[in-house]
Amino acid sequence: MFKNFFLKKEDAENFKTYMAEKLTSASGKIYQPDDIYVDPKGGMIEKSRLFFKTGYNYKYIFATLDFDVFEGKDLGDVEYVYGSFYCFDSMIKSLKNLFYIGSASIVSSHINDMGKLKTVGGNATLMSLNIDNLGELKSVGGDFMIADCKNLSSLGNLEYVGGDLDIRGSNITDLGKLKYVGGKIDLNYSQKKLFEDRIYQDGNDFYLINDNKYSNDIDYGILEIEK
Repeated sequence: MFKNFFLKKEDAENFKTYMAEKLTSASGKIYQPDDIYVDPKGGMIEKSRLFFKTGYNYKYIFATLDFDVFEGKDLGDVEYVYGSFYCFDSMIKSLKNLFYIGSASIVSSHINDMGKLKTVGGNATLMSLNIDNLGELKSVGGDFMIADCKNLSSLGNLEYVGGDLDIRGSNITDLGKLKYVGGKIDLNYSQKKLFEDRIYQDGNDFYLINDNKYSNDIDYGILEIEK
C-alpha cells in the first residue's frame, strides 16, 4: 500500500505504466496506462483529489474521488479507489464495478445498488441510501456507521469491522454473517434486546462476542486485485 507515498511530477507517467503492467500480471486482465489515474502534477498520492466527470474511463484511481460536478448515474469502469470516496446527494444509482475503496462517505438517496463493493480499507459511512442490502461488502477496516437507510434490515455478507460499528440509527434487525468487530457496537434499544445473545456490556459500552477463530485475510493494499 502506498501510504505517505510522494510521486514526483516527472514520474507520473512511469507510475501509470508500472501499475498497468503490475495489474495485468496479477489479475490476468489487460490494463493500459490510460486506465490508471494519478495526479499528473505529482505530490502525495493520498492528498490528491479527482473531481469525477462524464467521459472518464479510469479503472484504478490513486486519489480521493469527489462527485461534486458529476451528473452520471454510475461509475463506469472504476474498480478501485485508493483514497477517500465522497458522494453526497449525487445522481449515482450504482457503484457498479467498484470493489475497493480506501474510505467512504456516501450520503445519497439515489444509490440503490452497492455493485461489486467488497472492501473499504478504512472508515465508512452510509447514510440515506435507497438500498435493501449491502451486496458483496465483506470488510470495513475502520469504523462503520449506517443511518437512515430505511430499506436495509441486514448486514448481509459483512464479516469484519476493524473499528466501531454504529447501527443505532438504522433499521438493522439481522447481523448477517458478522463475525468480528474490533471496537464497540452502538445499538438502539430494540437492537440491544434483539442481539442480546451476540453482545456483552462493559461499563456503558456494548461489544460483539467475536468469533475468536475468525481471521480477516483481505489485503488492503494495491495487490487487492479483482479476479
